[in-house]
Amino acid sequence: MNPDKNLIAFINLLTECPKIFQLDSEAWKDLPNLAKAITNLADHESAIGDTIKDWCTQHGDLGEALRDELREISDPGDALHSTLEPIANLTKRAPEIIMKAYEEMQKLEQKNIADSKNESK
Repeated sequence: MNPDKNLIAFINLLTECPKIFQLDSEAWKDLPNLAKAITNLADHESAIGDTIKDWCTQHGDLGEALRDELREISDPGDALHSTLEPIANLTKRAPEIIMKAYEEMQKLEQKNIADSKNESK
């Protein structure tokens, strides 16, 4: 298994299908732990790919979603198709991308809580 594919598939899910992370409230809340784990791995692409795969597997439907996304990636090539960003940059930027998505999900959660409080009045 190409470790780049796990990273690419995960980033694709995170940026293009963020709602899948919100289906399991514990998954999106655990994104900072994943970002920290990846930061500690620095440029070890294989370890980063395995960490992502293991993390997704631990969060229910995300493991299956990652496998489905992996089937869509025939060859990672030299760049991520959605951003044309070099894959080598992704290993360095993955924690930043994960945290940005986490912050967006957190804002959405706060908005949903505020909306539900307003509806109950």
